[in-house]
Amino acid sequence: MKKFLTGIFVVFFSVPSFAAMTSISGSIVDKHGEPLPGATILNKTTDKYAIADINGAFSLQNIDSDDILEVSFTGCTSQTISASTANSKIKLNCENNILDEVVTTAQWVSRACTADELAPLHASTGKTAQNSDGTGVYCVPTACVAEYKLSHGVCEKIICDGPRYVMNAAKNGCDDMVGRDCQSGDANAQSAKYEMNGSTLECVIKKCNSKYMLDGGKCVPSEGPCSPEQIAKIPHATAGELKRGVCKATACDSEYKLTNGVCEQIICNGPRYVMNATKNGCDDMVGRDCQSGDANAQSAKYEMNGSTLECVIKKCNSPKYRLDGGKCVLSDGPCTAEQIAAIPHATAGELKRGVCKATACDGGYEVSGGKCIEISGGCKSMPANAKVAHRVWNTETNSEQCIIDKCAADYNVSDDKLSCIEKPQPTLTAEQSAAKVQELRENYNTQKAKEQSTANKLIGAAGIGATGIGAQMAAYALA
Repeated sequence: MKKFLTGIFVVFFSVPSFAAMTSISGSIVDKHGEPLPGATILNKTTDKYAIADINGAFSLQNIDSDDILEVSFTGCTSQTISASTANSKIKLNCENNILDEVVTTAQWVSRACTADELAPLHASTGKTAQNSDGTGVYCVPTACVAEYKLSHGVCEKIICDGPRYVMNAAKNGCDDMVGRDCQSGDANAQSAKYEMNGSTLECVIKKCNSKYMLDGGKCVPSEGPCSPEQIAKIPHATAGELKRGVCKATACDSEYKLTNGVCEQIICNGPRYVMNATKNGCDDMVGRDCQSGDANAQSAKYEMNGSTLECVIKKCNSPKYRLDGGKCVLSDGPCTAEQIAAIPHATAGELKRGVCKATACDGGYEVSGGKCIEISGGCKSMPANAKVAHRVWNTETNSEQCIIDKCAADYNVSDDKLSCIEKPQPTLTAEQSAAKVQELRENYNTQKAKEQSTANKLIGAAGIGATGIGAQMAAYALA
């Protein structure tokens, strides 16, 4: 006698206290621990249901302790339980109760997705799951093609924010270039690493070959190490090298940086820039992950709002929540094309209590309070060393730009108004350098002459004193 698939389906639930509406999640497996994609758990009280994915995992929202749940699978006898006991094992009788002989066509088995099913999903592999009504199947990706990543059973396009982040060699993620080795083009450089200079990725020399020292970002010839006395004369220097007879710092104390042979205090313009852990530079907080405090937020990053550093939500937990006014709000589903068209400049929308709210806008517009408003105001992410800036829409590149109005001290606004460039440092001519050296020599000679004069006076005073004592002793002897 043939037997139909007989198994034990175990649902592992994580059920918090049911003092209020909550959710349950777990996975449905057979007695061998194999997942059962397509198994259904139905809340008969609210008619809400969940279908197990390719891994047998599911999540059912808005559950009350009094709700009645039904777990079922094709070919099995359904079983009804109370939500309050949903943390126990559920055994489903999958043996045919009507016929001793099994009709084999009633059995459904998951298979690998075909190339035609995988292509529109940007997936490289996948398995089928059965629709909730038991008719037809759909493909659930298990791996994605190059430049796509698997997220909640969907292949999403990987977007790397250049120039700092670039697609890795395997084309399955973004590599952070900051801190990686690079080729500076200087034959005398021993090592160099990428660093961000504002919005520009630069290759910065970190160490020079023997007989060369780092000065002004370049490797210049060195005449040997400075003596401890010479290093001590350079404030906050811990090491130095002689360059044409002059000692120049090559290393500094914590919270000081090397600039043209001297040690300057590192000043991080907060709140965007903060001192790094090694206390040898400033870290840019913009673009870094942050905690928004919103339990429904999936990701958030730091952005500048004028002069304020804010944690801005970038993505909400799907599919029940959407981003509106910087917060994750409960969504009742997508708007129709007619509802979206009724919102000026909107390209997408979500229903909220029956009202369509914009979630995406045309170029040059942004979502605010469920509407699309023209881009204006301060930049969300201020360029490095910028003090005042405003946002505009570039119609040529079809993207938002931050136009700088004012830079920090010692910086000028670039011609294209997109960055702050350091003001050129004044340099001495050959004649001015020679005059400065002559001035230092004259000061040295003057100081040395003063020291010699003081020494002569002390010697003279000592001689006079000695003569006075001798005369007094001679007078006593004659008496």
